[in-house]
Amino acid sequence: MKIKLALTIIFLCLPVLAAEPGTNQLTINGVVFNDADQNGVRDKGEKGISKVAVSDGSSVVLSDKNGRFRLVTNTNEYHFIFVTVPAGYANTAEFYQRINAVGSDYNFGLRVAPETK
Repeated sequence: MKIKLALTIIFLCLPVLAAEPGTNQLTINGVVFNDADQNGVRDKGEKGISKVAVSDGSSVVLSDKNGRFRLVTNTNEYHFIFVTVPAGYANTAEFYQRINAVGSDYNFGLRVAPETK
């Protein structure tokens, strides 16, 4: 029984052990912000929004108190990054962006959604 368990663990870990550290990895940085003028660009005075989930479809991180996030992704497997728009907000541009090979800032503008009755 112990041998079977050990072999199962080794088998499940093989892909992890075979991966070369840093291969095709890209660190993605960005900000989720309150896009007050709804132009899709972070302008002076537009504050970050905290605790917004950002994902590449595999990993999920939350934006910090300033709206900033950092996500390490594998560009061979994941080609988009997206935000989960929280309750009370709406996006001012696409909720997803294509990941480019050289990396850049990936910013997501949200606006406070009007209340519906």
